[in-house]
Amino acid sequence: KESLRKGTIISGDLGYFFAPYYGVGLSVSSFTSAKKSATLTNDDQNSTPLYSLSNQVHILYIGPSFYARNLMFKGRVSSILSISGGYLKYVEDRVIDNMPNKLTSSGVGAKLGISLEYKVIKNVGVGLNGGLNLGRLEVTDKLAPTDEQIQKLWMNHFTLGAGVRFYY
Repeated sequence: KESLRKGTIISGDLGYFFAPYYGVGLSVSSFTSAKKSATLTNDDQNSTPLYSLSNQVHILYIGPSFYARNLMFKGRVSSILSISGGYLKYVEDRVIDNMPNKLTSSGVGAKLGISLEYKVIKNVGVGLNGGLNLGRLEVTDKLAPTDEQIQKLWMNHFTLGAGVRFYY
């Protein structure tokens, strides 16, 4: 379970500022968990394995964004707040005892972000950013017991990163 919380995030925004402090654009974020394989056993060390498990989670978000920007130090430093609502997709690739079980779901999600940036040259800035992706989707697992086949899962995850911003 721990390895499903860690993974690789690729995120990007394409924005247009129609005024110095406000803009609109498109936000995309993709999370892929670190693949984890394990063999589960009873607590008894001499027992035979119960089953082997391989699991990987993919979460994709894409949606329109609104940006609010604060310019400081003659425009060399800026902070940007982004708010977005859009499409959220969840895919979980599982293999239990060599039996594949793919879970998928999609729906509505949201993304909040904040960044602090320093403009190195006229068209390039570098900075730090943080984000929170939000969403709750209903997933159907046909291999689960009948009363547990439909589950509502939170797709929330928090990110910290460094980035490069290009201006045109």
